[in-house]
Formats: sequence, structure tokens, C-alpha cells
Amino acid sequence: MIMSGGTEVPVAEMKTKLSDFIAKVAHGRQSFVITRRGRPTAALVNLEDFQSIGQIKEKRGLSEAVGKWRRFEEMVTDVAGARTGKGSGGRHVSL
Repeated sequence: MIMSGGTEVPVAEMKTKLSDFIAKVAHGRQSFVITRRGRPTAALVNLEDFQSIGQIKEKRGLSEAVGKWRRFEEMVTDVAGARTGKGSGGRHVSL
């Protein structure tokens, strides 16, 4: 898993030494925060850490979706409707 933070590197330096930074990320398990005008704008991380980030985001998305259903039966109905294209069309919300 990616460590929080990373060594800050200006974008100009990253451009001139990209091959060196890629080697450090791939083999040395380092990460870098790329800055523009002193502000963080991007990060360079190894592929394994990048994939882990995606998995965490996916798990969070699934847990948020499940948390929206109050009862299991409601979830089953919604999922079945979605699969057959016969959804309820949403819920009525009074304002």
C-alpha cells in the first residue's frame, strides 16, 4: 500500500529525470508528489500501489451503495429490477 505523502519534486525536474524517477518507483518502492509552482498536482507511484488505490475506491463505493438500503428485501427488489430493466423508476422524495 502506498505510504502517505512522498518526496516532493517540481514538475520541471520530473520532466528532465523521468527515467530515474520511474526506476526509483519501480525498484525502490518510493513515491513522489509532483508539484507545480510549489503546489502538489500529481503523484508518481508504482503499479501495485496504484492498483491498491483502485481496489480501495471500489470497496468504498460498494459499501456506500449497500449502506443506502434500509432492508435486505429492498436491496433484492432493486437489484432484480435493475437486472430485468423493470426498476421502480426511483423513489418519491417530498421537498
